[in-house]
Amino acid sequence: MRSNSINKFDTAIIQTLLQWLSRGQGQGRARSIAGSSIGISTDQGTSRAENQDKAAVGFFRDENRCAIVLILSDGMGGMSGGSRCASLCIAAALERFVALKNDHPKARLESMVRAANQTVYNEFSGDGGTTASVLIVDQADGAWISNIGDSRIYAIREREIQQLTVDDTVQGRLGGQNVPNIPHNALLQYIGMGGDIEISVKDVSSFMDTHSFLLTSDGAHFPDNSVLLALQNNSSAPEVFSKRLTEVAKWLGSKDNLTSIATRNASYMLGNLVSSTPQNVLQIWDAYGDLSLVISSESANSDQKSENTKAKNSTNQKNNISNEKTSRSMAPKSEMQKDRKKRETKAKEDKTDSDENKKPTIQADIFSSNNEKD
Repeated sequence: MRSNSINKFDTAIIQTLLQWLSRGQGQGRARSIAGSSIGISTDQGTSRAENQDKAAVGFFRDENRCAIVLILSDGMGGMSGGSRCASLCIAAALERFVALKNDHPKARLESMVRAANQTVYNEFSGDGGTTASVLIVDQADGAWISNIGDSRIYAIREREIQQLTVDDTVQGRLGGQNVPNIPHNALLQYIGMGGDIEISVKDVSSFMDTHSFLLTSDGAHFPDNSVLLALQNNSSAPEVFSKRLTEVAKWLGSKDNLTSIATRNASYMLGNLVSSTPQNVLQIWDAYGDLSLVISSESANSDQKSENTKAKNSTNQKNNISNEKTSRSMAPKSEMQKDRKKRETKAKEDKTDSDENKKPTIQADIFSSNNEKD
């Protein structure tokens, strides 16, 4: 199978995000972000040696548009490097989130999931995997979701809860029916499986102004829908809801890692972030801290400089060719070969300089204390 190439820009962002997502973390944490319109909670659980769940919220805006993305990824403990796979998934998805900032959210989201799958596959060759539940809320084009694995996305309001995703398990695909001799929770597909993955993207814009959203890993699936409704309706903020969901799931017997992202009204959520986040900054939050990546491209002057350099190189090449023709009969063959090699080396260096001028620059400021301002 042909692997997707990763250029310098991709690698810079992905490696920065990987380092941040892999930093030391405590056993459990809950926090609020975006003016308390989003809550994230994660917990190692009662029997796991490591928390292989990862969850992050990203926001980016420029002069043309803005969007927020919520990503939850549950590394598969029965395979290699579950935590690493989950971090790779989120890092690759967030890189595409920025790179495709001008795309319609449906195409943007599909590319994000595809890139996450390919990035994990490139490193683990199918032997490591993770789930991915992704929600994009775009100020111009509404809310869209995609889901791979058995993590979930719900839409909730006072007396109504709806699971918007279908678990990629035998039981999930059969509407909850059990099949003899087949584990009910065996995954049919996952991020990192490679080319056979089937990606679906769903428009959930009709829920934006009337419902809140909830993303959960399977460790948080112990409470039934009636309990989820009661927890949200009696919680003062998404952070409180997420934290209570974690505690209730453990009390009901969950032993797995537990992670959730809860929101309030999506329009209110976007409004808070637009007013508090500068343009061209990829702002990211998880349960433990914040990360700011300042994304900027070289100015038009640099592009013009690159064009001038190309024109100058072209003129120099023509002059060199002319000089070579007039002096060919006079110069020894070995000297001509040396001159040709020098010109080829110079051309490669000029191309490298031009490519470096074009690539976006990244400035990262990391905040990981336990008392961040949202």
